[in-house]
Amino acid sequence: MTTEKNTLFDSGSLRVTETYVRTPRETIALDKIDMISVRRPLLFMLLPSAAFMIGLWGVFNADWYPTETTVLLGTAAVFTGLAFSVGELRVHSLSIRDESVFGPIWRLRRARRAIEESVFSKARERFDGQGVAASTDQVNYIHPPQENENGA
Repeated sequence: MTTEKNTLFDSGSLRVTETYVRTPRETIALDKIDMISVRRPLLFMLLPSAAFMIGLWGVFNADWYPTETTVLLGTAAVFTGLAFSVGELRVHSLSIRDESVFGPIWRLRRARRAIEESVFSKARERFDGQGVAASTDQVNYIHPPQENENGA
């Protein structure tokens, strides 16, 4: 695998540079990205399942063999671990709709921070810090203009 000078994050299947994000299916230019989100999609399915298994064990534990108890509680523990450690990084743009990458949540959060860092550094380069765009063909104000004393 080749590494570039401007690579901010690289995990093999996901690479973030100063200009693009490369996923297994697509390469997306950073200036085209509208929204980035990291979430845990398995949390709402696996956590209630694990709680149900533990509750089932609590009610019927006297009637079960130790092997059955071990399998049930072990499965509940695996479900809980998966629910908290597997995440989804979703990159949204009007040109690509949604692109999702699944993986360990800590890795996806690092990728999101790298994407945000690159996008924000580009935005800082574009604006001069006064709220006014550096060139006249861009947006004039980051914040809405303030009202004067007349209320206009």
